[in-house]
Amino acid sequence: MALRFAQRTRGEELSHLIIIPASSKKYMSESIPYPFRQNSNFFYLSGSYDPEALLVLAISSNGEQIHSMFLNDPDPVSDLWDGRKTTPAAATEHLGLDRAYLLSSFDSYIRDFVVSSERKFLFWCEDRTFFERIRTHFLSSSEIQPIQSPKGLLHSLRVLKSPGEIELMRKSAHIASDAFKSTISYCSENIHANNPLSEHQIWAKMDYECRIRGADRLAYPPVVASGARANIIHYVHNTNLCGKDELCLVDAGCEFFGYCSDITRTFPVAGKFTYDHQRSLYELVLDIQQKLIQKVEPGMTLDRLFRSMGPLMLQGLQELGIIDKSLDITPGITDLTLRFCPHHVSHYLGMDVNTELLLL
Repeated sequence: MALRFAQRTRGEELSHLIIIPASSKKYMSESIPYPFRQNSNFFYLSGSYDPEALLVLAISSNGEQIHSMFLNDPDPVSDLWDGRKTTPAAATEHLGLDRAYLLSSFDSYIRDFVVSSERKFLFWCEDRTFFERIRTHFLSSSEIQPIQSPKGLLHSLRVLKSPGEIELMRKSAHIASDAFKSTISYCSENIHANNPLSEHQIWAKMDYECRIRGADRLAYPPVVASGARANIIHYVHNTNLCGKDELCLVDAGCEFFGYCSDITRTFPVAGKFTYDHQRSLYELVLDIQQKLIQKVEPGMTLDRLFRSMGPLMLQGLQELGIIDKSLDITPGITDLTLRFCPHHVSHYLGMDVNTELLLL
């Protein structure tokens, strides 16, 4: 995948060295690892699930690009416990890389690159560890160029989805949607059977229903908040019992081959609304959602959707008597909107959720 980098020169062309590290294994205690989740940028550019690997994009001053990967060296003990690692030959054959090496040859690779670029290059990496290593071992103080972050460039690529990516996102959304339907039915069945129902059970049911349909995992720790706890935006304790007359807010999604879904729904745990104000608020939010969906078209921004949502929401709240009808909402419409909807109207979605788009 070609990346365009602006040349920062003083009368001469520079080479570029871009290093994208894979995620490393992280441990919750001693030798017990957390479930592994690959670095999104690394996975986007390589398709590899290998931990502790490095993707290196070397661009010479004449524009030649070489995409290489550095993989863990064979380790009989590690292979016994965790399985055999991807070999360099397999990486070039299946991942479409130009070259692949073992991590033990990384230093010699860097040394050769520094020499071949005549020490005139820009270094791009999210992790300063690699920059410090290269600066210490291969560069003098007079040769050091400022470190650059490739994150903005990569996000500008990732925000535009290919047809294949769109299909993966659609599949992820269908899985999560079907899981929601099954979970809502599960809640109603338990309440009507007079079985205790906890937020944790709802979490487990969502997780199960997503995985049984082919998802790799939930895309993030879900919010399962019944009653007043639904007012806590990132409530993730999910430990309380649900009252039979309460509503439950579930914010959950799944990950399917690296692509995420993210759905929030609020529903009566018993399957039917107990109070009129519950139904009225639900219908207000649903009506606003449907009107905003109709406004979505090429060129529409999330900020414009948010500004369209404000009047609809505040007028609806006035009609329900939640906001004083005599209040002039026009001057402070943004502030009032943020009071009732501080999390905005939506966000970008793809291999990550709730990430801020960085564009150069």
